[in-house]
Amino acid sequence: MAQRIWNKIMCSDSIARTWNLDWNGWLHANTHCKLRCYGGLMWVNIFIFTCWFIWKWRCKRIFDSEFRCPFDPVTVILDTVTEWGRAHTCDTRVTEKVAVTVKWTKPPPGWVKLNVDGARTQNGSIGAGGGGLLEIVMVIGYLVSLLA
Repeated sequence: MAQRIWNKIMCSDSIARTWNLDWNGWLHANTHCKLRCYGGLMWVNIFIFTCWFIWKWRCKRIFDSEFRCPFDPVTVILDTVTEWGRAHTCDTRVTEKVAVTVKWTKPPPGWVKLNVDGARTQNGSIGAGGGGLLEIVMVIGYLVSLLA
């Protein structure tokens, strides 16, 4: 499986030539490669994710008798590298922040407003909610305490 994936994912002769190096040389050449391929993806990222997926799939095959390698493992790897790259792209544009005053406004005549809000602890063990039905003045209100 691993050899088939490596043969299919190679995008350059210079990368393919690293197979002739010893372990340390192969690892160093691939982790320091500046080449881009497959639409601009950094080879080093492709290399690292390929190593990770091959190891992950190998372990799954050993410990999970039901596991089957993806039909197109190279596409899985390249899609993951693309997604990872998008997630790690920083937006360096500076946006101007403007303070906006937010306040409750009464509804127009003949209308009522339903306001609700809630909060919980980060682990979700304690929470509370509240709300009210308002016309010009409070019509009805509620408060709920939620304990997990």
